[in-house]
Amino acid sequence: WAEAVAGPTGPAVLGGLAGRVVACEYYGHDAVVRVRPDGAADAPEVIVRTAGGPQLPAGAQVVVRARGPVIAWSR
Repeated sequence: WAEAVAGPTGPAVLGGLAGRVVACEYYGHDAVVRVRPDGAADAPEVIVRTAGGPQLPAGAQVVVRARGPVIAWSR
């Protein structure tokens, strides 16, 4: 699992990826959050599957951190 949690930017994001929520879709017990990383306009969105929780509105500032194994696919 990963987490996308609302949080500040700056030194507090060490070990995480700061960005803004593009979209958030809930599926009951989990959610898929699409995040645009800060600082790179041409960077691809990061898609995070996470435990369901409070709704993250589009535009919300978040920090993405992995908890456990990460699976990545090439474009």
